[in-house]
Amino acid sequence: MRITSADLDELFWLHREMQIMSEDATRASIDNIGRLDTGVSLLPQAPMPTREPDTLGLLITRIELAATRTALQQAALKWEFQRSSGNTSLGLIDDSWDYDRARRDAWDADSLESQREQAAAARAFVARPGADTRLIPCPPLGSIPYPG
Repeated sequence: MRITSADLDELFWLHREMQIMSEDATRASIDNIGRLDTGVSLLPQAPMPTREPDTLGLLITRIELAATRTALQQAALKWEFQRSSGNTSLGLIDDSWDYDRARRDAWDADSLESQREQAAAARAFVARPGADTRLIPCPPLGSIPYPG
């Protein structure tokens, strides 16, 4: 297989982004345990690279990232809607519902979501200036230290 240095950089970024998205989904589900508000938080995503790749394998990896993002986003939304609807039901039937805590939980969730959005935007792929665009043999797996 042959690949350019520029595409190899993006390939590493795409795989790292898949790992980060999975970690973010896990962290978000843990952060939402015990949350009393009825808001729904999304999983922010770094923008997809828009540069034209030099090899076809990169397009397939982009599709793989998009599919991973879609699956994680759908799972996160399902969990969020279940939590939100459960809290709505409890708020309607429980006279001792803690509305102040629910309000604080909503503020905290908004703050965390804002931080995640900023972190995702900061992770955007930036092509390395001067990266070689000539096709060269792909290095053997594990021979290059993973930059993530």
